[in-house]
Amino acid sequence: MASTAIQRQLEDAGNRLAEPLSSVDELLPLLDAMESYLAKLEQSPTDSTQRALAPAQNALVTDQLLRHPDADVRVAVAACISEILRITAPTVPYDDEQMVDVLELIVSSFDNLEDTTNRSYSKTVVMLESMARVRACVLMLDLQCDALITDMFHKFFNTVRDYHPENVVSAMETIMTLVIQESEDNVPLETITTLLDSVNKGNEEVSAVARKMARRVIQACCSTVSAASTSPASSPADGGMEDNNGGPAVEKEASSSGSTGSWLGSRFQWLFR
Repeated sequence: MASTAIQRQLEDAGNRLAEPLSSVDELLPLLDAMESYLAKLEQSPTDSTQRALAPAQNALVTDQLLRHPDADVRVAVAACISEILRITAPTVPYDDEQMVDVLELIVSSFDNLEDTTNRSYSKTVVMLESMARVRACVLMLDLQCDALITDMFHKFFNTVRDYHPENVVSAMETIMTLVIQESEDNVPLETITTLLDSVNKGNEEVSAVARKMARRVIQACCSTVSAASTSPASSPADGGMEDNNGGPAVEKEASSSGSTGSWLGSRFQWLFR
């Protein structure tokens, strides 16, 4: 149960946030303080805590903050909202349109994982771990955010390096695995393509640690990935991949193996030879 002092501090900060703040120098300390108050709250808040939380919960999803021109402010806003998602889980605190905006903001913040010296790095790691722990990533499936899911996978594979600590890599794996396992065999084709591309040693944009991560995710979700990669939706007739000469690569792979499976299916089978 949150103390009365924390509730009062949180409510005051939320009310201040609802007022026009002219400078980043005013906003960042206020958002940092709010995040620290939110971090002290447990899940399943009492009625009094919910009332104290309401001003901040509402102020954080205004256009003024969600689309603030300063990158550090946007990350600080995302960090506060991430805490609210944790506190209110499994209840969703916003309507569908707001949740899409919130999830887009959180995913965009994952760009900060690349530079461990970035001011926003530690906040982003906390958001990443929270998304994995409270399964907020599954909301992307409920809201049919296919492009956002694919973008998130891209960010993970293009960002992760051998200097990242195990908790970062583990959280990324957990999020991707959850999304695929909870997809009910409706994983976006572009997401599966991104996943399979990331185990390709010829993909110079992907690090060795990213390839290992992709392989572990595929192994954890083997049946779902297999079903998605061999479905009719991944056939060349629906816009399959092209080879270096502009022709459909799927046809070459299928003809050489004697199989009528898709390019993705061939690649998936190749992984486990």
